[in-house]
Amino acid sequence: MSNAQDLLQISVNILNKCLTLDPQFATRTDDPSFDTVFNFFLSLLSGTSTSLAFKKYVLDLLHFFLASGDAKVQQIREHLDRMIVDKFPLKSTEFIAGSPDYNDYVACIDKLLANLIKSGNLMVLEVLISVMCREEQHAYEEQIQKSLLLFISSITPKDALAALDVPFIMFMNDKSYRPDIRRAAIERVCLPMLQKATIKITKEFYISHIKKIIDIIEAKVVKSEDLRGETRSAELRRQSCCAAYNALISVISATQKEMKFYTVFLFTENEAKKQFLWENVIDKEKEYAFEIEISYQDKQKTTFKSMREQSRAAMSSEASDEADSGIGTAANYHLSSQYLADSSLNEEISQFDFNSSTVQGYSENASVSQVPTRQTGDKEKTSTTVTKFSDEELELDDLNKHECMQAMLRLLDHMVIHKINPTVEKDTTPSEMPSWMAALKKKAADSSTNRNIKLFIAKLIINRPKIFRPYAKFWLAPLMHLIVEGKESDGIHYFIVDLMIVLLSWAEVAVPKEVDQVLLANRLVEFLMRNAFYPNRSVLRNNIEVIKTVVELWKNHIEIPYRIIYQNFSSPDKDKKDNSTGIQCLGLVVANDLPPYRYDSGLDEITFYKALAENLQFKYKEVYEAVAEVLGMTMKYLASVEKVTEGTVFDCVTQHYSSMVSAGRMDVARFILCLYRTQLHYPVIADRFVNKVLFLMPSLYGEFKTKCLEIILSRADQIRDLYTELRNKGLKDMLMHRDESKQQVSLDLVRAMLKNLDISQILHLAELVATFKTNPSATCRQKMYGIFTWIYDSFRLEIEKNDETKQLINFCKDQLLQGLNDSSEENRLQLINFWSNNNRLPNGTLERLSSVLYALYSPNAESEFLSYSTNLILELTSRSPDYKLSVFDRPLSECKFHDYNVNYSWQHRHAMMTPLFAATQLGSQGSMSSSLSSSIGSSSNDENFLRATQNTNLQFTPTQDTDARNWLDPSSVDKSIQSYAAFLQQSLSSAGSETSSTMLFLSTKNAPQRAIQMRPLNKDFGQQKLSSETAPSHSQPTSQHKARLMHLKRRYVKTDMANNAFYAKRERRKQQLREEILKQQKIARENKVVMYRKYRDGELPDIQIKHSELIAPFQALAQLDNSIARMLFSALFHGIFAQIEENFNDEDAAETISEIKASVGNIVKKSKQYFPPLISCIQDICYKQKELSIQSSYASVASLASAQEPTGILLLEKQIMEQDTEEPVRKRSKASGASETTSNWIELSKLYKSIGYYDVLRGIFSGHLGTKDITRRALEAESRHDYAGAVKYYNQAMEPSSWADGEPQMEEEDLWEISRLECLYNLTQWDKLEYLSLVNVDNNDPPSLDKIWEDSYSQENYLPLFLISKAKVMCEKGLTASDDFIQFLNKSLANDEHRAILENRHCDYLALIYILLEKFDRARYYLDFSIQKFLQDWSALDSMLSYSRASKLQSLQTLTEMQEFLRFMDDGRNFESVSSVLSLMSKWSTRFPNNVTDPINVWDDIIVNRCMYLRKILSQYEVIQTAFTSAEDSMEIEDEDRMIYTFPALKNRIAEEQVSLYLKFADTARQQSNYPVAIKHLRQTLYHITKELDNDEVLNVKWTHIYTKVHCDKSILVSADERLKTLLTANSQFGT
Repeated sequence: MSNAQDLLQISVNILNKCLTLDPQFATRTDDPSFDTVFNFFLSLLSGTSTSLAFKKYVLDLLHFFLASGDAKVQQIREHLDRMIVDKFPLKSTEFIAGSPDYNDYVACIDKLLANLIKSGNLMVLEVLISVMCREEQHAYEEQIQKSLLLFISSITPKDALAALDVPFIMFMNDKSYRPDIRRAAIERVCLPMLQKATIKITKEFYISHIKKIIDIIEAKVVKSEDLRGETRSAELRRQSCCAAYNALISVISATQKEMKFYTVFLFTENEAKKQFLWENVIDKEKEYAFEIEISYQDKQKTTFKSMREQSRAAMSSEASDEADSGIGTAANYHLSSQYLADSSLNEEISQFDFNSSTVQGYSENASVSQVPTRQTGDKEKTSTTVTKFSDEELELDDLNKHECMQAMLRLLDHMVIHKINPTVEKDTTPSEMPSWMAALKKKAADSSTNRNIKLFIAKLIINRPKIFRPYAKFWLAPLMHLIVEGKESDGIHYFIVDLMIVLLSWAEVAVPKEVDQVLLANRLVEFLMRNAFYPNRSVLRNNIEVIKTVVELWKNHIEIPYRIIYQNFSSPDKDKKDNSTGIQCLGLVVANDLPPYRYDSGLDEITFYKALAENLQFKYKEVYEAVAEVLGMTMKYLASVEKVTEGTVFDCVTQHYSSMVSAGRMDVARFILCLYRTQLHYPVIADRFVNKVLFLMPSLYGEFKTKCLEIILSRADQIRDLYTELRNKGLKDMLMHRDESKQQVSLDLVRAMLKNLDISQILHLAELVATFKTNPSATCRQKMYGIFTWIYDSFRLEIEKNDETKQLINFCKDQLLQGLNDSSEENRLQLINFWSNNNRLPNGTLERLSSVLYALYSPNAESEFLSYSTNLILELTSRSPDYKLSVFDRPLSECKFHDYNVNYSWQHRHAMMTPLFAATQLGSQGSMSSSLSSSIGSSSNDENFLRATQNTNLQFTPTQDTDARNWLDPSSVDKSIQSYAAFLQQSLSSAGSETSSTMLFLSTKNAPQRAIQMRPLNKDFGQQKLSSETAPSHSQPTSQHKARLMHLKRRYVKTDMANNAFYAKRERRKQQLREEILKQQKIARENKVVMYRKYRDGELPDIQIKHSELIAPFQALAQLDNSIARMLFSALFHGIFAQIEENFNDEDAAETISEIKASVGNIVKKSKQYFPPLISCIQDICYKQKELSIQSSYASVASLASAQEPTGILLLEKQIMEQDTEEPVRKRSKASGASETTSNWIELSKLYKSIGYYDVLRGIFSGHLGTKDITRRALEAESRHDYAGAVKYYNQAMEPSSWADGEPQMEEEDLWEISRLECLYNLTQWDKLEYLSLVNVDNNDPPSLDKIWEDSYSQENYLPLFLISKAKVMCEKGLTASDDFIQFLNKSLANDEHRAILENRHCDYLALIYILLEKFDRARYYLDFSIQKFLQDWSALDSMLSYSRASKLQSLQTLTEMQEFLRFMDDGRNFESVSSVLSLMSKWSTRFPNNVTDPINVWDDIIVNRCMYLRKILSQYEVIQTAFTSAEDSMEIEDEDRMIYTFPALKNRIAEEQVSLYLKFADTARQQSNYPVAIKHLRQTLYHITKELDNDEVLNVKWTHIYTKVHCDKSILVSADERLKTLLTANSQFGT
């Protein structure tokens, strides 16, 4: 059977291709082969042996044969009918949607629709109508309808008339078709196609059939019949009346403009004459069931089609003809909100809350808009505006499905647009309703009117509330009566909610005031409170919010039903949640400042409050937490309003809380939660239980401990010895806890305690709080800064009181200065504003400069000093009246300028750049023209205009405004990022997240404003007039009120639907959206920019630039670029410093200069990081200002550490020259002058030595210094790289106890010591270097390592060499005898100051040491720190400092290989085979430093580290062998060449690699004339070759060659006797 099916499939495919190649074959019926092919097609079409899946391929051939003639088409029709009978289901719902059978069925219908559109054959239309109309609602009807509309719009007018005749003829044929099919043909086929057809076709259709239509309509006008009591075909008669009424609406709307016609014909009834309207069109017997949780999803809506007679009437017949031909068809216009409603984005936003099972609410946006159409006519160029109704989606409930609902809505819109309904002026209240509305209201208010009629009218009001809003006072009573007369068993369903929203939205216009209205309002509140409870918490929340809004808006006109509230919370069953409704209702009453109890309510006060407090013992948190909070609100009201602090409610609460923690019944969790909720509103209650809370707190964890802290915080001012209590209870641990909420509360507690503590206690807390500077939470850091600012402001005037106070103030100041480098922009701005305050920094420019240098420098914030200091200085300019004035008052010439908006969004960072002054190129740049034309406006078309300024690089997006004041005042905000931020907040909000209140309603007093603040502005913001309904002063509250009301209009889907796969899939989409938004935000933050000025273009460049437009961008750039900050600070300093003599007398000027000099020297002296831009800036300032100088020792140390030797040399040379010229004037003593001069020269020599300028060095020691001759000889040896000879000279210099020519100066002795250590460093004699560096720190045996921290000289000179030597010794000899050093290192890192020095200057060696200790995570931390430090220093180095830059680059390879090693060790797969380690060694073998330019210490770092890395890797393989092999077996590992490596073989391979590396190192040392290092490593390698590698022949030969070269090269530099001995030693190797 399968083979036959395949043959048929192949045959169909072949036939399809043949007919595609020759489609005319199907029209040649006289062809001999036609009948054969045609009959074959018919057999395939109607054959019963083939499946429906096969039929869809056969239908591909249908349109070919439909061109064969009427006779053949009739045969096709017969076979199609047979196929439908045999293969199609009787009802489309027989097949399950998505099943294979359903898909095949739908595919066949699609093929029929495609054949209809391709061929235009009406027989196919008849078939489709017969298939679709035999069911009341076809499963595929929506797509069939779309295809039919596409068909009718794609054929000619003649064919369209014929197509319209098909369903009409079926309708008229009462013999061949059933009544339901005939009706369906006219309603579901003919009418939609008529609406889609052009006006001309519609007219011709009615002209052709008007007589038949009139004959059919035999009934009288709908109102002339009294159908009450009709039983025969009542529903059909009602539908007929509805159709007649809809037709009457169309006729009246199209012909009449006066209200009286609408009132009489469409709204008025005459009961006396038996003329009824609503009874005839509305089914009075139908039971409308409104659900609380709906059983359909929000997609089940219908599009409310707009009326078209206005646009048609405005068109002339010629225009209509054009429209018919498709020329003048206008585009569809929709409200912007509709695009969002139809998109998947709306679906994502509206349904993130899966706990609440909500469905998107429905907006009350107007359905009418004015849309522009194309220009008509040739003479007039003004475009016309055609009134058109926007399409609107209606919820598909039973009332909106009513046959007359859409017609009625169109009618109301028509009456508003054409002003048939009177327009109500702003701020006026009409005294009466329009006649049509009065008739409608009369019907709705009549007690005899059927309830279904009232429901219909109410639904009409719900759909069009704005039309009825001005007359709200007339509708309050009928609508309230409709609600309260309903069945209470139905609960508060969505129809009541919608009706309540309408009533509440009218609160600005009308509230219940009249007696009958007030009575109904009271009944309404009772009804709502009585029926508010619902098991679904989301529904209950919505119900409570509705009641809360009612009370809030009508509280002055209603009475609270306390009895109903009491009944709702007084149920004794503790295992239920029913009482939560009454509790919430009482809470919202008290929240609206209404009394919790009234004596005239008929309830006993004691009974009332006892029943309320009894809920504290209920089972569920929703009950006892909520009642605890309501009790707190109640006690607050009684205490603040009624001045009552004792009584029943206070006693009840105290009794219940005491029982919770009594000895026999310890319910600590309930006690803490309830007390916390109560004290939120009435903190005084906590005083009775503070001791108990403090006692329980150490034993609590998680949220309970946090709640305890918040309880204590609320009464921190009233608790005695709170600091002692908390310190004993583990305050430090709470501050260090990783839970952010607990940290925040703990910080708040610290802040609350400060004013009651002494200095020592505050200092202790300040040190604890300071640990938060590395906390990832910006909020915690903000609280930390708040604590420090309070302390600083409170005690800064007492700084000289005692040492402890001074220490506290300096500590806080240091923390606040470090905060200027905080990662949070808001925190940074707040601290900038803190420091720029007049109470902390003076307003005078000179005074502020001096204060900034003296008071605001912190070594820990050194890298940001330049940026924030320029900010604080330039901030003074913003206070000047000239700040906003232009630099030039007038332009270059009188010309027109136009605002030019630069598109600087980060999304356009790859857009084409437009050159300067190139407005004429806009036309040729398609990528930019569209965006620029909208911003430039008319000026972009003028080719004579010049561009005012060059476009930005379009790479960034602007920052968002923060709450802190920013004096730079950014002028624009990128809307796309704000939209993302606002959308992210809305989409990711969770209804189930814990809030600060258990109340289900939102408090209007503390409503969150963040989402509103982040909402982007419209582009025409500020240009639109305020609406007539909103007063200017209340626009924002009104909009928020409307938004809250519309939020209540949500729909809730039944739980079984909320948990299906659809929602799970949407949750995944939500997660993907979350990730995408966070990714976009990260990109936006990384590419952000702020526009600090506006640009204009015109005929000439715009020179009218404000001072602020120059200052602000410079400062903003300085905050991001340290090079700019350096130049800006230097320029500011020189400019301000030059004014000292002009603004001060000699004495004050000298004092100010002295202060600045001391401050500048203090910065260099205290520096820990030696940040290059700062050091360079300070040296530049001192170099250019002759009055300023820096102590030479500090200058040289800073220059060396920051790689700023050239600027340091210039500064010291300038100071030496000034010292020489001023010496006769000062008349210094010879001894002191010589000492200071010598010190300057020696420090200068250090700088020249560091950059390798030995010629200058010799000149200094020969011509300018009175130093010993041995110093000169030692330095000459160093210049020849004869470090061993230099060491001998230095040793000789330091040996004698007395000198014949006088004792050397201390500076010279220091030079000998440091130079000797540096020579040992270059000789890689690490043992000696370690010993001597420690001996110079402490002469004791053993030396104390801690003494290295006692003075800065040791830290600068001995600490680096000690760390390096110790790390090298550990690399070569292992960790033996390193315990003291490791202990010293851990102790140093525990000290903040010491750790800062180690991390800022020696983090690379810290990383190496922790690799040796196999603490790879910590090593990775310090390695990352080293890389960041390298990048920071590299970016700060001036491009002209070639030597410094080259020196800095020398460390890069060491860091890179360290990173490669750590990554290798992290990946366990690298140890599955040897290929990874061989690949690593191969990569390293191609990467070596330069043999000549890179010094020996760089080579030592590379080679020694590599060998250590290989040993670590080998040890890991050894661990694997031990774990996975037995003692007798050896591990076999395959490499990439399929060679088998045993562990001994791998060990031998690594040993060979190590020997090769050291031989390479020795050869490099030879080339650099560092022969001791070469000989040292040759000795080591010889041992390994002979002992470990069994005299490997290749390595032996290589070793011999290098050994010989070393001795031959060395012989050139030694004496004749030594030369011969050296050559004989080299020759001896060839004899072995």
